[in-house]
Amino acid sequence: MIPAPFNCARLHLLNKLKAGVPTLEDLRPIMITSPLIKLIEAIALKELKSKLEPSITSAQAGFISKLGTQVHILRLLGRIKDIQSSPRFVSGNWFAFFIDFKSAFDRVNHQKLFEKLQLSGISDRTINILKLLYNSYGFSLMEGEPNKINSGVAQGSLVSPLLYDWYVDDLISHLSKQLKPENVFAYADDMAFLCLGHSDVRAALAAVEGWCLRNGAQLNKKKCGIIPIRKREVAHDFGGEFEGIPIVPEYKYLGVPLDSALTLKHLVKLMKIKTKKFNRRIGLLLQQIVGTATKLNLFAGLCPMSL
Repeated sequence: MIPAPFNCARLHLLNKLKAGVPTLEDLRPIMITSPLIKLIEAIALKELKSKLEPSITSAQAGFISKLGTQVHILRLLGRIKDIQSSPRFVSGNWFAFFIDFKSAFDRVNHQKLFEKLQLSGISDRTINILKLLYNSYGFSLMEGEPNKINSGVAQGSLVSPLLYDWYVDDLISHLSKQLKPENVFAYADDMAFLCLGHSDVRAALAAVEGWCLRNGAQLNKKKCGIIPIRKREVAHDFGGEFEGIPIVPEYKYLGVPLDSALTLKHLVKLMKIKTKKFNRRIGLLLQQIVGTATKLNLFAGLCPMSL
């Protein structure tokens, strides 16, 4: 065991809401650990990157070297354009199915995680280092008594991103075989599946729900979404649900709003709004700086320094 106080992290709760009082579900916990923990994690990370990254299903882009959200979104949109340009494409026959898990990182089952790592080819030495870390992890709020962490991967940890990628890789691998690899897109817990017909949507949902049941995860159906893919954006023919999943005209995936034609038109509008707000804030800040500088100059003129 790693001795106290080095094994105890400070837990910071970030509000995911833009405004308003958050509920527990709206808080994102971030752990600030000691430098000693970071050094131990760095030792394990070296082998995790060398062994797990080459083995992770190609449909995953989250936390993988030389990949990022931009690459992931462009892959998704590129595949949708291929589908739309096919001579056999019929509007409404294809669906973009977006998945949202409830507190995904916090619900990782430690026993399941280590079982999956045992099958990955990771050395016993590195697995024992990770077990040491997870048996030692604790956290406190406001200098209170330490609490033991019984599930989840620590947000803010060096090793957590790759551990989570590996934890869900069996699900992504299964769906890649079921829907074809080019129709599966995963960025950590943010997932999108391109499905031909309701049967594909139903099969994908069944696979995800089965995986959740076996791995202690929970699907947040209200925050999932299904968009019928069309060549042009339409404002009608939406609403209702399919197997409890809302059918929506637009979905924000990795912060990018996508419409029924799966274009970036709404992103452009969003960026224009954000740019205007940013310019307005900069303008107000400059006014405050100029005002403060003017007052300082007047004060300096009234109160000259005596030599």
